[in-house]
Formats: sequence, structure tokens, C-alpha cells
Amino acid sequence: MSDSSGAASHLPPSAPKTEAVRRLLEERGRRLSRGEVVLDRELLIAHPELAPDLYDALAATKAIRRALLDARRAGPADHSLLAMSDGALLAPLSAGGGWDAEEPDPVPSAEGYEVVGEVGSGGQARVYEAVQRSTGQRVAIKVLPGGPLAGSRQRERFERESAILAALRHPHIVGIVDRGRTADGSFFFVMPFVAGRALDEYVAGLRAAGTATPATVLRLFARVAAAVGESHRLGIIHRDLK
Repeated sequence: MSDSSGAASHLPPSAPKTEAVRRLLEERGRRLSRGEVVLDRELLIAHPELAPDLYDALAATKAIRRALLDARRAGPADHSLLAMSDGALLAPLSAGGGWDAEEPDPVPSAEGYEVVGEVGSGGQARVYEAVQRSTGQRVAIKVLPGGPLAGSRQRERFERESAILAALRHPHIVGIVDRGRTADGSFFFVMPFVAGRALDEYVAGLRAAGTATPATVLRLFARVAAAVGESHRLGIIHRDLK
């Protein structure tokens, strides 16, 4: 077996998957620190027997890398991450250095949609602004990366999320209008595009304008509570409200 550079991996066939993934990440970190380009998808293709666990680990390391870079850009005012060394942040994954070498993700190709650009990302999915060609409507496409190499757990969670959103009907909950797979086999679903700000940013803007009265904030909270209450009525509990 070879890694993406063509060198033998030397991973004993009896090694547990977690140990094999750890060693791959360590080698990947060393190669990145030497200035080499190491693409996640090449590692996944080179080691299909590790795909689900390796996919999870690569997604986690990318999330940590982005958090670290965001903290650096934020400057000294953000102490939550800057107080920690790079080694402390990355030690749990033993993935080595080279974290400024962010790997660009390919723009997805979804039939019937023209992707405009990325608007956000998380540990498990990326969201793109797009235009539906048949109607000209602005939409948001949420993509589970990894194509056919995405782990079964990721696919199950993604499919469950799309099924839940399809079942919810409420003016304060964004539903889905379409679902499918991209040209590379990645799962996606489509939602109406809602231009706006995060809730904390919106409230901060009200405070800056002097309009964040108790009545205004309570009306806003009531809208959020109504949406959450509708999901609870259907037996759906959101475990990651922000």
C-alpha cells in the first residue's frame, strides 16, 4: 500500500484503526511542515480501509486549524485560543505542524444549480450560495464533503438532518427545497438563501443603536422559542442550539 506521495505506508495490517489513523496524521503533519502539498482526498483514496475514521480525523484537524487561524486573525483581544500554544491545540490529534497550509476545497457541482461561493462551514459540512438555474432563485446548498468516501455515520447524520428539515413547517425555520448528490458523489440538500447575521451580532447591533429594549429582545426570543417549540411538538430535539 502507498500513500499519496508513492512511499510505502509501513502500517502493520493488525494495527487498530485508531493507531493507523494517528500515524497517518503524524506523517501528514511532517510532510506539511516540509512544505509539501498533502490533499485530504488523496489520503482517503490511498487508504480506503480507514475511510470512515480517517475522514472524521481529517475533518476534526481542519476544524481545529480553522479555529486557530481565526483566533490569530482576531488579534490579542481573543484570549480563548491564543492563550494556548499550537502544540496544546493540536496535541490530542498528534497531527504535527504545517497548519497554515489550508487545503482549498473544490467547489461542488450540483445539477441545476450554479454555485456562487462558500458562505460557511463546520466540522461536518460546508454551505454554499448558489442560483437555481430554472428559477433564478438564490439558494443555499449544504454539502457533506468526501463523496463516496464519506463515512456511514456522517451520511446517516446528514440524511437524518435533511429528513427532519423536510418535516418541519414553520415561518421561523428554514426548510429544504431539494436534495441530491454532487458530481463527485457528495450528498447535499438545498434551502432558501436567507441573508442575515448571527443572532449575537444582531443583538449587538441593536445595543449599538440603542434599540435593544427588553420588549424588543423578548419579541426576538419569542420567535426563536416558537420555532424550537414546533420542533419539540414533533418530537425533534436540537442538541446544538447556538
